[in-house]
Amino acid sequence: MDWFKVDKHYADSEQGYRVLFVRRGDGWLYMAYGPKYSVTKDMLKAHYKIGEKVPVGREHIGSYHDPDQAKQACDEHWGKVNECDDAAAG
Repeated sequence: MDWFKVDKHYADSEQGYRVLFVRRGDGWLYMAYGPKYSVTKDMLKAHYKIGEKVPVGREHIGSYHDPDQAKQACDEHWGKVNECDDAAAG
């Protein structure tokens, strides 16, 4: 997967994955996110009950202390998504 830095805080892949990096007191935290969902405004509500799932723009795959681990998690997720698509098609 090829990555390009979009901002000083995140990088995107050509497949739509994102690795966000944030500074913490003990170093950096790298969070891996899946491709952007197509969430329409009709799906959103003004208020949500405690414990009710709120639609988000991306699936959080995991948090890591190393950028390569976060990118590897995105690669593995991409492989699983493609396996599911191939199984459904065939």
